Amino acid sequence: MKEFSHHIIIKKEHLDVFGHVNNAEYLRLYEEARWKLIHQEGLDEKTVVAEQIGPVILNINVSFKKEILLDEKIEIKLTDTFIKNRYLYVIKQAMIKDNGDIASEIELLLGLMDLKKRKLIEPDSRWLGALGL
Repeated sequence: MKEFSHHIIIKKEHLDVFGHVNNAEYLRLYEEARWKLIHQEGLDEKTVVAEQIGPVILNINVSFKKEILLDEKIEIKLTDTFIKNRYLYVIKQAMIKDNGDIASEIELLLGLMDLKKRKLIEPDSRWLGALGL
């Protein structure tokens, strides 16, 4: 598994009426961090469009442990990743507050889809790296 983390400062647009990060924003922020990892490996949205191959999420499990508030600095860290079978991969991430508390954790089941054939395919070495493997 690769070491990877992404830092963000929480802004007003991340918040809901209760003044903490909205549940849908957690998914957006986790996604932003995953794409940073993919970009780090030299792949991006243009590559996905050009090659018609890209990651798809098949299942998501999110846990919310601590509130995240306005102006808090958060580290989104890749905590585990493994191959489930030749087509399925598990990625785990966590949002960690400045004081070290885990605010949220997510576990995703992913596959790599051939967008022309509309089916899952085995990733090449580039995509294995981009998935944190």
